Amino acid sequence: FASGIFCEPVSPRAMSNRLQRADLLVGTKVDYFSSAKQGWLPVTITKVDPDTAAIEIDLRKDHWLQTQDQGSKVRRHMRPGKAQLEWARAVMGSDMFSEQLGSFFDRHATDVRGGARAVMWSDVPALAADLDAHLGLCGSILTLEAEATPRPRQTAGSEALSEAAFRLAFWALLHATLRDYGQALRFRRPGAQRGGPACAADYEVERELKAGTFGQVRLVRERATGTRLAV
Repeated sequence: FASGIFCEPVSPRAMSNRLQRADLLVGTKVDYFSSAKQGWLPVTITKVDPDTAAIEIDLRKDHWLQTQDQGSKVRRHMRPGKAQLEWARAVMGSDMFSEQLGSFFDRHATDVRGGARAVMWSDVPALAADLDAHLGLCGSILTLEAEATPRPRQTAGSEALSEAAFRLAFWALLHATLRDYGQALRFRRPGAQRGGPACAADYEVERELKAGTFGQVRLVRERATGTRLAV
C-alpha cells in the first residue's frame, strides 16, 4: 500500500451477510446492531429456539430476537479480508501509522479550547464506522469508548477523545485485528532453501513501539528483504 492511500472499505451490502436458518447455532459469532452504540457489535448466539428460530445473544441475556427482527438487527460476522489485513500490517510497521492516524482523527475531530482538537462524543459513532469500514470488521466503538473520557449524561458538546487517546485506541484496534485475524496472512521464511516458518533470527529489532499490560510491540526488519513489521 502506498503511503497516504486508504484500503478500499468493505461494504456490508456487498457481502452475503444475512443470517440463514443453518447459521443459527449456539456458539456462533454474529454481528448485532446496537441502537445504543449506533453501530454493529460482535456477539455470540447463546440460545436458539428450535421451533421459532428466535435467538438469544450474550449481549442481551433473557431477550429473544424473533425472526422478523433478525433481518435488521443481526447479520453474519464480518471478518477482514486480505486487503484489510495487509493495510493494517503496513500501517503498524511503518511511518504510515502517524499519517493514517492523523487522517482518521482530522476527519472527525472538532476545534476545542486553546487551539486543540478532539473528537466529540456525538461524533464517536461516525469515527467507529469509518474504522470498521477500513478494517473490515465491527465493534471499533468499544475500543474507542475504552480510551475516551467518561461519557457524561449530556453528550452534546462533550469531548470524548483527544489525539493522544485516539492514538492508543487506533493502535489497539490494529493490534487486535492482526492478532485475531492475521493468521490469514502467510509469511515465507527468507531463503527458499531453508523452508519452514520464520524465526527470530530472520528479523532485527529496530525499536520498541508500545509497551502495555500484555507485553511489548516492537518494530522489526526482515534481514533478507528489509521489510518492516510490528510484532
